[in-house]
Amino acid sequence: MKNIDLLITNGEVILKDPALRQVCHCDIAIKDGVIVAIGAEQDIRKNYTVDTVLDASGCIVFPGLVCTHTHLFQTLLKGLGRDRPLLSWLDSSIRPALKHFDREAVYSGAMLGLAQLAASGVTSVADYQYCHTEPLMDIAVLDAFEDIGMRGLLYSGRTNVKGYPEPIALSYKETEQQYFDQLIELGNLYRNHKRITIGSGPAIIWDMSKSGYEHLSYLSQSSGLRVSMHCLETEDDDLFSIERYGVSSMQLLKQCNLLSERFLAVHAVHMADADFALFKEHSVSVSHCPISNMILASGTAFVVRMLKEGLTVSLAVDGSASNDAQNMFEVMKTATLLQKVLHRDASLLPAEQVLSMATIAGAKALGLDAFTGSIEIGKQADICIYDKYSLYSAPVADVFASLVYSSSSESVRQTLVAGNIIYDRGDLPHKDRKQIIATAHEQAQRIRRLSNL
Repeated sequence: MKNIDLLITNGEVILKDPALRQVCHCDIAIKDGVIVAIGAEQDIRKNYTVDTVLDASGCIVFPGLVCTHTHLFQTLLKGLGRDRPLLSWLDSSIRPALKHFDREAVYSGAMLGLAQLAASGVTSVADYQYCHTEPLMDIAVLDAFEDIGMRGLLYSGRTNVKGYPEPIALSYKETEQQYFDQLIELGNLYRNHKRITIGSGPAIIWDMSKSGYEHLSYLSQSSGLRVSMHCLETEDDDLFSIERYGVSSMQLLKQCNLLSERFLAVHAVHMADADFALFKEHSVSVSHCPISNMILASGTAFVVRMLKEGLTVSLAVDGSASNDAQNMFEVMKTATLLQKVLHRDASLLPAEQVLSMATIAGAKALGLDAFTGSIEIGKQADICIYDKYSLYSAPVADVFASLVYSSSSESVRQTLVAGNIIYDRGDLPHKDRKQIIATAHEQAQRIRRLSNL
């Protein structure tokens, strides 16, 4: 008889793509982080001996949420630059603070951000890490992924800081060549990691040269490197690109052969018809960040049209500097309500479709859908266990409506990545929650003081 490490019993399980609304009262058998059987407990025990049983009575068991865009270091910048549009917000928060981030601060922000995401049922995170105040700063974030136990895709960010004036200028001014050299070094360091993948993230259209985009396209096509970028968050993207290159920003990326199924466009708010056509032609995925777009008044992405045209649309929190939280439940509810009121149609983006965007669509957008994003035999056991009897969730008439409309991170009982519990009833099994919070407070205060914020 075979042995399994963990058996999750007595839960109400959402199977496969949540959009299919397949729910069963069944158990989940896990071995070496992989789901090996789904069914009745008595049937599973006929074939397996069990090391540990996790009783999910009174709980909804669903695929761990996938957040496709954030900036974890920004967790230390909550509450700064509020009530300002994008460029003014940047000048009153991130830009003056950036030079004061060292490795300890980046690690501290990442630890707190990942802890908050784990508490909201997230098992996979794409971090857009552009805080490069010294070489290979990305490793501070990757260390946090290791210590929390989260699955992660780190997009090593490229921001052109050469033009930053005093007093916000950085002493380390990373060149494009240095950026590419370190990107390749990171890729080699984490090539065989079970939970961490390295990608590339040019920040905005003006943060990389055309030759840089062409070289990035070569790397992506030759090695499968995934690329993500802030696209069309405001009208400024196209205004810059047309003035500099004579074509729109997305046309420029097409000329550089960068658009592909490996490309993840973040925001995609100000899309013209030609942009929709390009995204569809090249199978570009979208990371929708509704709360950040609302806080900065950037506009509303036309998510319903994207979905009708067959685009993969995922959900994300964005950084805490433009969200003030790292809570995917808030994002799910906001995403559906925003589309309903935009189109004045209450039937749009039903709960199961939004949950699908936050799980299997997110995994697909990150190239991880063969491994995670749904509860199926053969996939990684990336799972959230949600208490139906918490103060916030009760009573539950429909599991999908509860998860999207009535949820709070307080209703999350456990979060598992590859069968390992990374969040358990308010605690982090692998790290001291109180120490993470205390260190983040100290680092945030230091950065605000040095930045005069």
